[in-house]
Amino acid sequence: MKIFALFFCLLLAGTSWSQDTLVGVSETSALRVRLGQGETADLGAIQLKFVEVITDSRCPKNVQCIWAGEAIVAVELFRQGKSKGIREIKLDAGALPVIYNGEDLLITAQALEPYPVAGEENQEKKRYCLLLTVE
Repeated sequence: MKIFALFFCLLLAGTSWSQDTLVGVSETSALRVRLGQGETADLGAIQLKFVEVITDSRCPKNVQCIWAGEAIVAVELFRQGKSKGIREIKLDAGALPVIYNGEDLLITAQALEPYPVAGEENQEKKRYCLLLTVE
């Protein structure tokens, strides 16, 4: 019984120690933001509005395409509430596009959702979301 109690205490101590090492957020961790079309994200001195989807020619799921396609979205960047203009951001199979890089803030576009699906009705009327990473 003493061996069992000793084993249980060691197991409990080991579990507590491992939880301490896994819990916490590092200073370099990224924030993931999901921004709906027409919505604005307030990131302190910088605000970012997802204006619209200009084109979405991405190859639908379950379809074999020669070209992967791309989506082009318009975002408006604000600094302390004042517009700095609308930018077109291209999302394709290549590198992740940088939307903003400055003032200890890096904003990259990760994806545009939902991804097209072959045979899905009302493709034009779907509610788009732009997924961003803020570091």
